[in-house]
Amino acid sequence: MKYRCCSLSLILCLLSVSCHRQDAPVEAKEERLILPSASGEALSVTLYRSRTDLSPALLLLPGKYRSAAVWEGFARRLQHEGFTLLVLDDRDLTGQPLEELYRRLDAAKDRLVESGAHPLNLAVAGESTAAGLALLYAAHCPDMQAAVLLSPPLAYLDQNLESVMAVLKDCPSLIAAAEGDRYGAQAATVLKKSAPVFAELRLWPGSAHGTDLFAGHPEAVMQIVQWLKTVLNAS
Repeated sequence: MKYRCCSLSLILCLLSVSCHRQDAPVEAKEERLILPSASGEALSVTLYRSRTDLSPALLLLPGKYRSAAVWEGFARRLQHEGFTLLVLDDRDLTGQPLEELYRRLDAAKDRLVESGAHPLNLAVAGESTAAGLALLYAAHCPDMQAAVLLSPPLAYLDQNLESVMAVLKDCPSLIAAAEGDRYGAQAATVLKKSAPVFAELRLWPGSAHGTDLFAGHPEAVMQIVQWLKTVLNAS
């Protein structure tokens, strides 16, 4: 009788563990992909897929000589908040003419939609030099509904970004920098004044540049998340 009770207890325990494992949510992870562009080049990208279909989505662009890893913590947080994200490698964004960069970003945008992103809830974010590319792509691509610019420059590939911002229509922007990052803060302020539509300027204490801001100001990540949810009408 004693052995029967032990056996019954063991079976019930195993069933409980099995049910718990079935009910537990599967942890979301990133996917390393090779993405062909329209020009035939193979792009190295990292995809953070939302658990839900038709999610809001974001293209993430690292600055020059900065790897895709600078966006990792931010991307994981937004993935948890229900976004689908695709991070490009800085090597695929360097040394190319602007039209080729647009083709590569178009390919990345299309992959976002193929991965479950809502085609009307797309945004682009860039940090450091790539904030300039993010702004240019937001002005170039009508599918972009918002732009996030961290520590932006005032010029990119001989393009005057103040002039680009001045003609950016129907695309809200969040422009952010550290107060002690003199060039980044100055550029952010100038771009804010040039914006013809809704643009929000946020300056944080310190001198960190680009995504390095998040180390000293983790609250900045959730502030950007809330801003994106508002402008993209994402719950």
